Amino acid sequence: MGATEDALVRYVVREVTANRPLAEVMQDPYVTNRAGQVDSRRLLDRPEVIAAVGDDVLSELRAKLGLH
Repeated sequence: MGATEDALVRYVVREVTANRPLAEVMQDPYVTNRAGQVDSRRLLDRPEVIAAVGDDVLSELRAKLGLH
């Protein structure tokens, strides 16, 4: 794991935790400008990203069901 990958993971987790959709975050210039350095698939396999996305999906579902 390199410093670039770690920085991307922190960025993605922070943005998803701030209630931004993962697909939108992955299109941010911060991510796309570094895509040549880090494989996006590998980034999405990181446990921190998986956990953040899981929380995001659960939060969305709770909101839709009125279970804040």
